[in-house]
Amino acid sequence: MRNGNWRQKIVPALMIAGVASLLLSLLFGGFIFYQWMLACEATATSLALFVAYLHYYRHDTRKSKWLPLLSLSVIGASGGAKSFYVATGRDTPLLVVGILLAAVAWFFVASWMIWRAERRVVG
Repeated sequence: MRNGNWRQKIVPALMIAGVASLLLSLLFGGFIFYQWMLACEATATSLALFVAYLHYYRHDTRKSKWLPLLSLSVIGASGGAKSFYVATGRDTPLLVVGILLAAVAWFFVASWMIWRAERRVVG
């Protein structure tokens, strides 16, 4: 099996399993259990995205190409932190909300810059 082939099969399967586990946790465990599952999945995903960013950055030092992976990692980590606060019934600090919103803006700007650069190359 080629290196990229297993990724094409495992990533969609993990995404389906993640959505299914969240749906089942909401249906059978309630909102608080759902928040715990969401927080754990978001944290695990943010770590996986950070490792992928480091892997691709090491092989391709053009920062703008893989910048969205880093911002998605920050979105996952701050979203996971927010869900942990919700699951424990505590108020989410404004710092966590600010980091989440800044990471979303960072993702949109980085994606737009990549899209614009690719349009220039193709067109």
